[in-house]
Amino acid sequence: MKAAHLVFVGILLLGTAASAGERKNVEVKTFCPVSTLCIASGSMAGAYNSSDSTQFIECAFQVNASSSGVSYYLRCDAKDSTGATGWCEVSNASQAYIDVIQKLADTDVIQFSYNPADHKCVGLVVRKGSAQNPRGM
Repeated sequence: MKAAHLVFVGILLLGTAASAGERKNVEVKTFCPVSTLCIASGSMAGAYNSSDSTQFIECAFQVNASSSGVSYYLRCDAKDSTGATGWCEVSNASQAYIDVIQKLADTDVIQFSYNPADHKCVGLVVRKGSAQNPRGM
């Protein structure tokens, strides 16, 4: 009886440890706190796990080769659950931008900011952490 009780407690503790830690779903948000600055943020997994089929967030880059050399073009796009969209772009993006985009995981939280007059990116933040639920959770 005592051995069975210990096995039960051990299984209970293992189950608890497997689900420990903060879990959240970082859905896509877009907003413009002032007329010269808009912000979009969220995670790809958060958009995928949302209850609607509207949300998405993504960043991509394009390599342009010409006789004068290679340049990179970067663009980030987002749409929140209300259908509000945001996007920004960087022409001649630095290698630092490209490195960040290449290393994105679907659980990373992406935040980009831009001036809505010209949609030029003025900031890109990627947060890596353990709290975002993976896709399908």
